[in-house]
Amino acid sequence: MILTKINQQSDFLQIVNILNGVVPRLNSINRIARLYISKLKTIFEEVSDEPLVLLNSKNVPIYHFAFASSNATAKKIAADIIGSM
Repeated sequence: MILTKINQQSDFLQIVNILNGVVPRLNSINRIARLYISKLKTIFEEVSDEPLVLLNSKNVPIYHFAFASSNATAKKIAADIIGSM
């Protein structure tokens, strides 16, 4: 079970969940993004080091943009575009 609002729960509820075997996973979205990047690096020579996190109007991540290519120049261009956002 994934707790989507772990930061909004009271301390009591967090303790109850831990006692029931539910272990909160902090920073899960960033960990998943790093996993995708590591997998892309096994396929492509040039992969962005950090993904661009795109947020919705409530400041919640909706997806990560990661660039992958076999062309180093294309990676540099993508990094410049991502860096300017």
